[in-house]
Amino acid sequence: MPCDTASRKQRAINLEWLCSFLAAHPDVEAKQMTTLQVMQDIIKTETATQRFRYVDLMRAAGGADAAAVSAGRPMYFISHGWARPFMELVGMLTKHFSEEAQSVWRRGQGVLQLSEVFVWIDIFAMDQHRDEVTKAELQQLKEIIADAEKTLMVMDQVFIELDVARAKATAQSDLDRILADIEADVGVLQMSHDLKEALVASGLNEVPVGEGIPDSVTACAALLKAGLMCNLRGRLDEAEPLLRRALAGCEKVLGAEHQNTLTCVGHLAVLLKAQGKLVEAVPLLRRALAFYEKDLGPEDPNTLTCVGNLAELLQAQGQLVEAEPLLRRALSGQEKVLGAEHQSTLANVGNLARLLKERGNMVEAEPLFRRAVAGFEKLLGAEHPSTLTSIGNLGEALLMIDQGKGMGETEPLLRRALVGKEKVLGADHLNTLNSVVTLAYLLRHQGKLVEAEPLYRRALAGFEKLLGAEHLSTLGSVNNLAFMLVAKGELGESESLLRRVLAGREKVLGVEHRDTVSSINQLAHHLQAQGKLSQSELLFQRMLTGKEKALGMKHPDTLNSVTRLANVLKAQGKLDEAAPLFRLALAGFEKSLGAEHLSTLNSANNLACMLVAQVERGEAESLFRRVLAGREKVMGVEHRDTVRIVNQLALNLHAQGNMGESELLFRRALAGQEKASGAEHPDTLNNVAFLANVLQAQGKLGESEKLRRHLLVGREKVLGKEHPITLLAMVKLASLLQEQGEHGEAEPLFQRALAGQEKVLGAEHPDMLNSAALMSNLLQDQGKLDESENLRRHVLAGREKVLGVEHPHTLLAIVKLALVLQEQGKLGEAEPLFRRALAGREKLLGAEHPDTLATFGHLASLPEALGKCDEASQLRSLTALT
Repeated sequence: MPCDTASRKQRAINLEWLCSFLAAHPDVEAKQMTTLQVMQDIIKTETATQRFRYVDLMRAAGGADAAAVSAGRPMYFISHGWARPFMELVGMLTKHFSEEAQSVWRRGQGVLQLSEVFVWIDIFAMDQHRDEVTKAELQQLKEIIADAEKTLMVMDQVFIELDVARAKATAQSDLDRILADIEADVGVLQMSHDLKEALVASGLNEVPVGEGIPDSVTACAALLKAGLMCNLRGRLDEAEPLLRRALAGCEKVLGAEHQNTLTCVGHLAVLLKAQGKLVEAVPLLRRALAFYEKDLGPEDPNTLTCVGNLAELLQAQGQLVEAEPLLRRALSGQEKVLGAEHQSTLANVGNLARLLKERGNMVEAEPLFRRAVAGFEKLLGAEHPSTLTSIGNLGEALLMIDQGKGMGETEPLLRRALVGKEKVLGADHLNTLNSVVTLAYLLRHQGKLVEAEPLYRRALAGFEKLLGAEHLSTLGSVNNLAFMLVAKGELGESESLLRRVLAGREKVLGVEHRDTVSSINQLAHHLQAQGKLSQSELLFQRMLTGKEKALGMKHPDTLNSVTRLANVLKAQGKLDEAAPLFRLALAGFEKSLGAEHLSTLNSANNLACMLVAQVERGEAESLFRRVLAGREKVMGVEHRDTVRIVNQLALNLHAQGNMGESELLFRRALAGQEKASGAEHPDTLNNVAFLANVLQAQGKLGESEKLRRHLLVGREKVLGKEHPITLLAMVKLASLLQEQGEHGEAEPLFQRALAGQEKVLGAEHPDMLNSAALMSNLLQDQGKLDESENLRRHVLAGREKVLGVEHPHTLLAIVKLALVLQEQGKLGEAEPLFRRALAGREKLLGAEHPDTLATFGHLASLPEALGKCDEASQLRSLTALT
């Protein structure tokens, strides 16, 4: 049939006929056919002989069918998804044009009957037998959209993922032309954002005027829709009052136990969870669960879904003990009611696996992760998003199960998940971006920082594009990139990113939200690591003040903030201020949680470390022994935290001169870790390093050398030859060989380590600079003073750039450079460096700190050599007084 302009307005169909179409084709509902399947299996089949538009078939049939086709009357252009169920499209349209809904959005215009509502839907209005739409038809399509009274977009609820660039059309050439026009006009990205904002605005426009409780089902539905849209868009503060009004209205109009009321309860609980208001969210889900159990029974699918949702909320609260039996109940019920291979059952298999992983029960978690992968592959196919997500979850689990042996299987799984999601969902889909983050985390853990960084940056750019700069997922991605840069030693950019995260979370979540507090803590620690201790102290003090105000001084979270503040005071050398805070925290934990609680034992350990810094090793020893006994009782003698205390006690005994017991404890720790985890586990190798250190400190250099060689071989095997931790083991072995006078073997090891660190970490990374400082010591010992000087200048320049001019490590680099210049006889260059270091240490550490006094002594040795006899005499006198 000709495609003339006059007929373009005469191809819409009314909603009454569309409902009868569904009744005449029951398979559409029974098989949940998508719009694409309806077009292929019904529309094309029924017009196969004539090969024309379906509306032409209706006209030819006459009667009611012909009357249902528009004769130029006002119509609505329908934009829809081809992959969604066709029943969903019709259901949304009939709901939109219901009498109650029209009373809201067609205020004062009267109510249209379904027979008066004409909708232009492409599967009926266009010839589906053409392989490609002509340019003339494309132009007519634009004119139809312009002629329409309104364009209605039929969206699923995950509208937040809307991306114009990923739109679908019958013919690819049509899509290419449409996208080109959009890009030339406003831009594809801008249109995606504009559409999302327009959808939210549309939802808000339907909200009843005022702030009172609504008195109709339609008004409640409008509030619920607007609230959900704001929630999905990340506008949480706007969403909360909308959902609360929807709930209050449903309770008023329908009653507290109505299904729609319980739906509102569930959505409000999800929002509160996203806001971090977990304490308020849990009672809502408990209320919903009680009604479902009463009205529907304990094994109804809706009841089981609510059980699972409550378990996830409790898991987010950290209440894993209560959450686990709920998840097991949900899974058991779904296996019984829906079957072991049902999609909902498999989803809960994955949920239970993740909870068990969080509880450390990897023995049970791993087979559940594998069952989910196998089940989704069988049910949905290897490339379905649920399958790919389960593959990614298995990869994350293997990473946690064994960071040594698991690597071989983990990386291919994570790469497979990412490639599959890119193919099926697109490069910028939320699920794809989450897989990008997971792979980046693995690569960072493997020390492949150069490969990991662009993945983190890609994820951040994707979240910003899709969700906006202030969305919580975007801020989480900013946080990930910040930690990546910390690992690379790029502290300047990482600090600005952490500040951005803090500002964003303060704005979106509020200053007292736990994630905001976590950001304060992270930034404070970062500033502390950079030597910006006063700024760090202010942040920790702010966090403590907020916790004390909100929770009281006796609350465990407040006591944790006391501990953090004490730690930064300790790092600044303010030991007299830090010690009372450590004691306050310990007393608080003992009173609120008991003497054997893990938090109490951790606090005792913190105080013991404080006492070590104050050289009060006797009291420190008794505390270490108390912590060790407590952890042995609560966690077992082979737990890694118990082993860690064994090591700390051993170090303290070593410092007290108790070499025999110290060495025995280090050997006990190594034997226990080796038994628990195997000889090549990273934790076992860490204990090899501890024992090698104490043996080297005792002068048992031969045995220490054997352990360091064993350690290097193990690190190379488990982590790879270029992993930063492997390279650090190489540096330690080279330093030991230097101490033994084996300069010939030590120097090439240093060179190899430096080359690897520069390649993997960059020339200005702190680890790289530390290794360069150690090698410059070797060169100075060998009398290669010019080479040593060059390396020391590189170290100083790098530390000034990365750490700042007043950082303790920077001041040490100044002293080391001055010493090599002094040895070369370049006294005129050495003197101002000593003076600069002295001024910096006096300011940072105080005039009586040992490092300050040592610098003073170096400076005192210079004036006489420079012919400044009076100054030399004065400095010698001051040195004698100190």
